[in-house]
Amino acid sequence: MRFWPVILFLAGSLLLAGCSSPLSPGKGYLYQEVFHVTTRKDTGLTRPDKRFGGERGEVRFGVSMLAVDPDKTFSSFAEAQPNRLLQQEVLIESQPLQQIVDLEQDAFLEQLAGYATPDNPHPPVLIYIHGYKKSFKRAAVISAQLRYELGFPGPVITFSWPSTNSVSGYAADLENLNWSRPVLQQLIVNLQNSNPSSPIHIIAHSMGNKALLETLDELQRIASSTGDWSIGEIILVAPDIDQEIFIRDIAGKLATMPSRKTLYVSSKDFPLFASATVYQYPRLGDSRKGVPVVEGVETIDVSDAIPLFEGHGYYEANKETIEDLYYLINKGLGAEERPSLEAVETEEGKYWRLQPAN
Repeated sequence: MRFWPVILFLAGSLLLAGCSSPLSPGKGYLYQEVFHVTTRKDTGLTRPDKRFGGERGEVRFGVSMLAVDPDKTFSSFAEAQPNRLLQQEVLIESQPLQQIVDLEQDAFLEQLAGYATPDNPHPPVLIYIHGYKKSFKRAAVISAQLRYELGFPGPVITFSWPSTNSVSGYAADLENLNWSRPVLQQLIVNLQNSNPSSPIHIIAHSMGNKALLETLDELQRIASSTGDWSIGEIILVAPDIDQEIFIRDIAGKLATMPSRKTLYVSSKDFPLFASATVYQYPRLGDSRKGVPVVEGVETIDVSDAIPLFEGHGYYEANKETIEDLYYLINKGLGAEERPSLEAVETEEGKYWRLQPAN
């Protein structure tokens, strides 16, 4: 494995870095709160961007405020959503993560329930699970961007596990994700129990899909005896998992779950190319050798709609992909109904190709 350092450097360098320049105090930012559940160690530092590092720690609940730049909007559906817990009108910090407020678990669930209104008594919840080489700060920024870009009408929760946020930390990240998975499962169970009528939509990116798929398998086993299942959209973005194992061992179980399953893939995803070189087998999110088509999963190939530099982070930085997510999550439209998708028939079945903007 003498190529490990080169391969991991390639993967890390082609991921969206998420390094933002200092924010301008005179600019008109929008402020969006997002909740979080994290298994990262609390560093004890007061700066929000230094609060949670890459080591394992006790489960922490809380809410963060993020500054969003409306001039960097991708989606035509972007709309700032009202904050229920935190209020802010001017910059506190010179970077996107403005503040973090800790909550006890019961208070966390109560604050989520506070998003209910007479017109929307059971608002949906969106959980975002990040992948390899992500800091707490970057994961929170993406969650706030999703809330704003999608105009999502309910609370957004970041599930942030202790990624080392380093190119060489791939193996450690995988171990830390496995260690954190039971907390993700308990989070979903708690959400189902606290408000069973609120749909729980889940977006997992890259390595984060491993934890999601294992969690769904366990939740389905539990649901077979309890009947509890509040999960709405299951969205697998650029999964860094073995494609053949998914098709053979996982897809059949996934197909029986009473939720829509959507898989986003690309032939321009260089970090997944690197991962395939390491593992010697194609990753599920990589469509270079053919788009993975499995029964019960709607596969979307975004290759035609994204430029090369958006290869792994297209769900956060590509207009067409974000707007497709809007129709999927906010409008509940299947692939057949979404306006930017073109059906492609193959011997294995049908998949959809995301069309570039005119």
